[in-house]
Amino acid sequence: MADTWQVDRSGILEFQKCPRARFYSRHFNGDGIARTRKSLPLVFGSAFHAGAEGLLSGNIEKAVADALDYIDNAFAASTVDLEEKETAYAIDEQRAIAEGLLRGWWAFNGERFLADFEVIEVEREGRAELAPGMVLMFRPDALVRERASGDFYIVSWKTASTFGQYTINQISTDMQSMSEVWGVQTDNNKDSAPDEQLRIEGVLYLFAVKGQRKLDDYLGFKVQNTPLAYGWKRDGPTPEETEWAHCYGWATEEVNPKTGKNVQTKLGKGFRKVLVADAYPGGVKAWIDALAKQEITPRHVNALEAIFPQSMPVSRRDDEIESWLRQTVAQEKRIQDDVVRVQAGAVDSADEAAMLDTYFPQHTARCFDYMSKCAFYDCCFTPAVKADPLTSSLYQIRVANHPEKGDAE
Repeated sequence: MADTWQVDRSGILEFQKCPRARFYSRHFNGDGIARTRKSLPLVFGSAFHAGAEGLLSGNIEKAVADALDYIDNAFAASTVDLEEKETAYAIDEQRAIAEGLLRGWWAFNGERFLADFEVIEVEREGRAELAPGMVLMFRPDALVRERASGDFYIVSWKTASTFGQYTINQISTDMQSMSEVWGVQTDNNKDSAPDEQLRIEGVLYLFAVKGQRKLDDYLGFKVQNTPLAYGWKRDGPTPEETEWAHCYGWATEEVNPKTGKNVQTKLGKGFRKVLVADAYPGGVKAWIDALAKQEITPRHVNALEAIFPQSMPVSRRDDEIESWLRQTVAQEKRIQDDVVRVQAGAVDSADEAAMLDTYFPQHTARCFDYMSKCAFYDCCFTPAVKADPLTSSLYQIRVANHPEKGDAE
């Protein structure tokens, strides 16, 4: 075992969700294991983050190119966990959504954001000592300074299927608002004089709503419902007379006097749902430009407004951060000791199973979460895989998400 115990936010959270998943992901066979194929949401999230650096530098074309390259490479390497019949369609769809999100954010909020905030750094690796021999690794999406006040904030991009009160409640206690604030401050201030200490006011969450992925009865597989990638088209006698809409139904500005609510309406006959990357003249770029200018029916509804909710800063009190620090150090010390016990005490597979049950129990309430299955479900419940995950085609040695752990990304 390495002399220094290295941990990051995702590993800390994984233990709190399920100790067994933490063992498999970070400690099994020394470095931990991971699925050989990633879920589509994970691939998309990585693709969006690949483009986000270009957004914060003001280079939208680079942002789009980097995101699309990530998606193309992931599918080319067959690392996306999709059924074969879904793959070809999903490539075009996910490319369209990624481009739509990046261009949409830039059109809706990009120039205004860069006018309000100075970008200090983007995705810089950091390390801070939690306790002697224990290091927290972190990589914030960005560090920015508000031009008007001079205050510093961590930026956190969040791609989400939906956005509502549940999401707002989640970020109010999100560990990121403590771990990255503490980490960046500690790392930056270790050699600074008291009057030069960096103070971070909180985390600025930037949401991008990509839409829910649901089964399409006509196609027979899941598609993502979002006006970033799909529009409604009714062909006219000439291309100039073709009609377009960004949604099928909406509330009008007329109010029903009996109910006091806005009158609902929907498109007439002849409209069909299409992928704008293929069907709209000029593709996604032209479509997003038209949405931003509110040229697409219904024109009184700003389609981008719901996709990019107002950014929300979350600040945590010093005592909350101190409490998080104490809990994290205590948790990781226990895990470190328990990993040693399992590795030293397991003589055979039966011994290892008993040791895991004692020190890294399964939290079966988290096996399925929001219709997704835990990445290590098969390690726990598929006998052939449980016997040796690495001999199956499902798992491989984990490549960590930080350079000092072996990942150059």
